[in-house]
This record gives sequence, structure tokens and C-alpha cells, in this order.
Amino acid sequence: MQLGVGETVTDVAIDGIGLLAPGLSGWRESRAVLAGDRPYRPTAVPSPEASILPPNERRRSSDSVRWAVQVAQEAIEQSGLDPRDVPTVFASSG
Repeated sequence: MQLGVGETVTDVAIDGIGLLAPGLSGWRESRAVLAGDRPYRPTAVPSPEASILPPNERRRSSDSVRWAVQVAQEAIEQSGLDPRDVPTVFASSG
């Protein structure tokens, strides 16, 4: 790749992935489906655990907040990094 004048390259790394969708409950369980090695079987999205939230926050938060926290928790656990030291980018689609 050739860069033009004034252009720079930024290194980016993905250290962990979180996934939660109908029939896809977690990255490790879903990889074979996404790779086409196992058939997709739609199921209901499981209730989010979001175990890193204190119990009172889990009760007060919406499902979408708990799903986001659960997916972020899965990604950070995969990365092996300390969540207090990680700059984050959250993205979702749907």
C-alpha cells in the first residue's frame, strides 16, 4: 500500500469479540454458524446476564443496556485485558 502526501496509517487490533443475537449466543458458540460449518437455528435471544453490573443496576436497566454490557463483558474477557485500562469502541447493528 502506498500512502499519499500527508496520509497516515493507524494500527488497529481486535482483541476480543462479543456477540449476542437470535440463535447466536456468544462468539465461541456462534463461530461455526457464522463460518457456515453449522446450520443456523433461530432461537430467542437469551435474557442478558450482565453480571458485572451491580444487582440494583441490573434491575433498573433495560434489556438493551444489559445486552450491550453482556457483549462488552464477553469481548473484554476474551481479550485478557484489564477493563479499567482499555479505551473502548462500542458498535452494534440491527
